[in-house]
Amino acid sequence: SMVEHLGQAVKPILEGWADIVIPTRTEKSYKTYPEQQAKSEQRANHLFSEVLRLTGLLPKDSPDFDTFFGPRIFRNDPEIIQLFTRQYKLKEDSRLTAIVRPDSYLNTTFFPIMIALERKFRVISISIDYHHPQRQTDFEKGNAEFEIKRMKQKQDIVRGAIQLARFFINNPQKPSELLVPDN
Repeated sequence: SMVEHLGQAVKPILEGWADIVIPTRTEKSYKTYPEQQAKSEQRANHLFSEVLRLTGLLPKDSPDFDTFFGPRIFRNDPEIIQLFTRQYKLKEDSRLTAIVRPDSYLNTTFFPIMIALERKFRVISISIDYHHPQRQTDFEKGNAEFEIKRMKQKQDIVRGAIQLARFFINNPQKPSELLVPDN
């Protein structure tokens, strides 16, 4: 049902008061998901947003971004598009190689938001009443393999976000294990 809400999601960009929009699911939306998945994604959203707050990229009193809901809408601007096409990698000697995979979701979905916030782009959330397809909910509900995948995804993304946050902070005692491309 995301297509039904595209007009609402792009409005802030078309009206010129946002550069990037992260659609946010409502409580009603979450009720269309398997309960475990809804809780897991809300917890992951909170952890990712906490990394943003601790790094100073998100004000402490801001609501959590719904970053684990995949859609991103962004202004057609080369500088912004470049954020979504950059390729981050871990350093060759990184101890995180087995548990952090920048090329899975981080490069295209999470790191661009962090870099955009760091560069002071206008990143906002818009609540939409998305409904998770019943067929997909039925497949995911009680599916242990899917729940393990979701848990690993959450750990991968939060650990990767911490590495990019360490790059921003540049603390010599806890250096980032990410190779951050120039620009």
